[in-house]
Formats: sequence, C-alpha cells, structure tokens
Amino acid sequence: MLAAAMLDADAEDALWLHRLGWGRRAAAIMRLPDVLERARAHALAGRVSEMTESDIGALANPVGWQWVRALLDAAEMGDVDRFRLLEGYFEDGSADFRSRTLRTSAPGIQLSIDEDLLQAPVSGHFSFHNCAGAVRQLSAALELAGEYVPALLPRFATVVVPVDADAGQDQAATWTETPGVTYASLGRPPCDLLAALAHEEAHSILNSAESLGIQLPNPDGTMFVPWKLTHRRLPAVVHGIAAFGRAAAVRQRVVGVTRCPTCAQHLEAERQWVVDVVEGLRKGELGEEGNTLVPWAEEIVRTIDEAAPVSTRSEPRVLCGGDEPYKWRLLELGDRDACAALYTHLFGSVWSRRHTPFYSQDVAALPLAGAGVVQAIRTLANGPLAEVASQVVGSHVRVSALKVHRHRPGDRVGVHTDAEAPALVARAVIGITPGHRGDDGRLELLDHRERPVVGVGPALGTALVFAVGPESRHQVTQVVGPGPRFAAVVSYERVSA
Repeated sequence: MLAAAMLDADAEDALWLHRLGWGRRAAAIMRLPDVLERARAHALAGRVSEMTESDIGALANPVGWQWVRALLDAAEMGDVDRFRLLEGYFEDGSADFRSRTLRTSAPGIQLSIDEDLLQAPVSGHFSFHNCAGAVRQLSAALELAGEYVPALLPRFATVVVPVDADAGQDQAATWTETPGVTYASLGRPPCDLLAALAHEEAHSILNSAESLGIQLPNPDGTMFVPWKLTHRRLPAVVHGIAAFGRAAAVRQRVVGVTRCPTCAQHLEAERQWVVDVVEGLRKGELGEEGNTLVPWAEEIVRTIDEAAPVSTRSEPRVLCGGDEPYKWRLLELGDRDACAALYTHLFGSVWSRRHTPFYSQDVAALPLAGAGVVQAIRTLANGPLAEVASQVVGSHVRVSALKVHRHRPGDRVGVHTDAEAPALVARAVIGITPGHRGDDGRLELLDHRERPVVGVGPALGTALVFAVGPESRHQVTQVVGPGPRFAAVVSYERVSA
C-alpha cells in the first residue's frame, strides 16, 4: 500500500486496489434488487436487476455508486421523500450514470457535469462550481502530466468535481464516503492543479486500502503536523507525508524547467513540512510503529528532488512457447502503461452482457482506427503481436477485430476452439488485470482430451498468442474474485497473397 502512494509508483500498485474496490461495490450492487424488494419498491427492483445483468458499470461507476448508497440510506432511514426523489432517476426505465460525466484526454479521469449525487458529503465544505471552462482548465493540467508525472495518468481513475475557491484559496479534497471522486477548484495555474491532483491521488490510494481492510498502524500517540497546525495520529501523518511529498515533487520538477510563482511559493513550505515531520518520526515521536515507517518516509523526502523518470518502455519479448497442443507464445509486453491506461479507460465504457450455459462475460468493442487511449494497444496488436501471430500461423496476418472481455466473479468460458469463424487464424489475449493472482480465471490451452497443457492468468502487461483451428481447444476457468478479470482479445485473419 505504501509503495502505491509514491509519486512514480508502478500503475499496478494502485490499480489492484481500484479493481478490488470496484469488485466489492459491484457485489453490493448485485444485492440491491433484493433490498428494494423488501422495501416494496418492486418496479425499481426490476429495473435495477435488468441493469446489473446487462451492464453493471452503469451503476458501479463513482456517480452511480453514490446513487446506490443514497438509496440504501433513504430506505434504512425511512426517508420516503428522498427515496422517491432518487427513484425518479429511473423514470424512463434506465439510468446510466456515466452520462453525468465527460471524458478527458486522460484514460481514467472524467469531469462531473451533474453534482446532484455528489453534494451531500461535501456540502458543508465546498460550493460547487459548474464552470464553463472546466474541460479546458483540467485538460491543460493533464497535458503537463506526461512531462512531469508520466506515471500518473495511466493509473489515476477518478471523477473530478469542480468546486469554488474559498476566499481566494484553491481547494482540493477526497473522502472515503465518495470513492473515485476528487473535488478540486480548477481556476488555477495548470501546474498547480497537477500538483493538487497528485496530492489527492495519494489520499485516494490510502483511503482505498483502508476501505479494503488494509490498515496502517494506529498507536495512541500523536505528533504535530504543520499542514494542519495541530496534532495527528500516525495514519493521518502518513497521509500528509505522501500527499504533500507528492505535491512538492511535482512543483520541484516544474520550477526546474519553467518559471511558476505559484509552484515556487508552495514548494518550500510543503518540502519543509514533510522534512520536519519525517524528522519527528525519526526521533521516535510516534514510537516503534512510527519508526517502522521511517525508511518509506525518507524515500518520500529523497524523491522530492528527483527528476521525472524516463520511460522504461521496451520491445515485447517472448517468455516461452511451444507447438503443443498447437502453436502458442507467451509474451511480456514492453508497454505496461498502455495496458494500465486501457484498464482505467474501460470504466467509462459501455459493456454488453453475454450469458449462456456455455459462457458468461461482459464485452466491450474497441475501435480499429482513430486516436486516443486505445491507440497504444492497437500499435501493439498491429506490430509486435501481429509478427508473433504470423509466426504461429506460418503466413502474414492482420487484425480483424479488437475487443475486451470482463469476467465478473463466478463467470467462466467453457471449452471451445473458435474454429467456427473461418477467417480467424490466430488470437492474442492481452492481460489487463492489475494485481492478478494465482489460478483465478486462467486461460488454458487444452489437448485433444481437454486436459490443460498451458494455463496463464491475464496479468497486466502479458499476452498469450495462439493459432486458431479445429484443434485449438481452450477455456477460461471460473473467476473467483474478489475483483473482475479483464483481457483484451485481438483476432487475426490471414492476409491474401
């Protein structure tokens, strides 16, 4: 968890928390129809049941989850007026809460355009500001991320809610009650907004871990923290070190390249805050539990003055392969960030549910052309993966289809060959499941007796390429969870001579 809170952390360190949190919310949403039936809201229960079956992402996104929570609270409190108001979202028979956000240039960052469901947790703190220039202002900050914090955008999945500055003081916050939501005043220099987003992502990661039962040590003692001018216990101290350390690092990178009075003004204060608090930990102000965190905290201090890391992107390489039961190759992809970016992008996508006695999965189609987040995956599919597919087929191939499968806990895909599609000669299955562990939802290649010969999980940044034909038996074992399984599936057809 603490590694995930570092500014330049690998995307997987943060996204596995996101996946588990999404899985937990989805499981709660699947139980919602029963709760509504007990509340005698039979029509609403039926509509919600239809939505959870067809595309649970319409409710499991941050805005939809707030609707679910508010509805449950109203039912529990017997607040009939509030319940009826919330029920009104389904008056037309459907409610896709993704329509209440706008996509941005970042794969997982969206902008709220309707704060009705997001006001309650912060109404006593902020005034909402639906500013006309919000998209432009947020985009300007995101454009800087590639230069100063290249690791941020592939891993950060959030809905940004514009709020007013308070008496000229820019604001930003996250709350455990609104997972996946970041409140921020946007009318500020882009580099300052970028520092604020990096700051809030640290809080979001630590909050996510706590909600999943991953707890920080919490001894009885407290220590003074200068950013609040009061004393705080160890978990709050960790939050501050991570968040202000990140913000200071972003500002240091900015002022090392260009002149920004705002970043320069805040840099020294934030740096000194972190240095002073880490020194207090080192002196034992929070006891033995605090001492155990000193190496991590000292790393935060050290990274404040580090330059932005250079991309470690490399060419894909074949890890292993074989000719039995049919030709296959397992690859490590050199562009893990592309896989992470696709993962975060998918949470704003529309899925269709496919469920039969033979298989159950959600499917989202990806475009074969055009710019945007999917372009990096298309580059892999059309380049190095197509070369490997050509090798296993024995002739040149080209991409014929690109889609993504999402398997919820309990889903599986039975034994099949895909040979019923005459033009299909090879497939590449790209792993985009952060934090995948063990045998959960393995793709297995089977022999003629349907015995597993090769089995791999959809780990982030890997790909299994295999030939398709009458003998290409394969299956996906049951997904146990707690989070969903994601894989991009590339179909190849032979290029005519």
